[in-house]
Amino acid sequence: MRIVFISDLHSNIYAVEALDKELKNKSYDYIYCLGDIVGYGANPKKIVDWVIENADFSLRGNHDTLISDAEPIDMHNPYTLKAAYYNMEVLEDRHKDYLKSLPKDFDMI
Repeated sequence: MRIVFISDLHSNIYAVEALDKELKNKSYDYIYCLGDIVGYGANPKKIVDWVIENADFSLRGNHDTLISDAEPIDMHNPYTLKAAYYNMEVLEDRHKDYLKSLPKDFDMI
């Protein structure tokens, strides 16, 4: 069985496009996303939609937790907070609900 592990996409459309291109030439059974789907990049909607459509399983990273308001989390880095506010504005409720629904670790499965 072949599993592709991805993480820290951080709303980066260029990374996901490169990943998509690479995966077309590979044989795999599952894609597991280890979190931080959203974050610093400018395309959070496209990235969340890609994960919904392609990942067989995903965890919720700290950026996903912050942006979806899944639970209280302290983030003091001003760049992280600026990106989070942008992501919160851009994402639709369905995207935030998806992020919020993800387990934050394997113990929650």
